[in-house]
Order: sequence, then C-alpha cells, then structure tokens
Amino acid sequence: MKVGDKIRKHRLEADMTVEELAFKVRIGSGLMQRIAENHFDPDGQTLLKISTALDIPASEFLEKETIEVLQQTDTN
Repeated sequence: MKVGDKIRKHRLEADMTVEELAFKVRIGSGLMQRIAENHFDPDGQTLLKISTALDIPASEFLEKETIEVLQQTDTN
C-alpha cells in the first residue's frame, strides 16, 4: 500500500474530507488530493503534519525501507 493510499484510508476512518485535512495541514486541497491519489509524495515535514492532523504516527505511513533511509539522512 502506498503512502497516499494509507493517508486516504486514515482520513476516511477519521471521517474527514480532503479539504478539511488540507486545512489542518495548511496545504492546498489540490495538493492534498494529488497526495491521496499517489501523484505526489509528501516531504517529511508535510507527512508529519498529516500524521498530526490524523492523530496517527508518521511511521504508520512509511514502509520499513523508507524509515531506514530517512534515519540515515538525518544522521548525515
């Protein structure tokens, strides 16, 4: 399952529209729609904001390999 699919799943579980989530994350609803449709991968900061808005750990959205790459980037 891709990041956008996971975001969409949790957004629907939270009974939140794309526009509501975009407002909470402070990005445009068009960009949020592109993320949800897997046409755009959010950067780390945006992903953290999305996870906060949905009250879901950011690691829930990432695959194990992606988490390892982000950790390596943070240590460099």
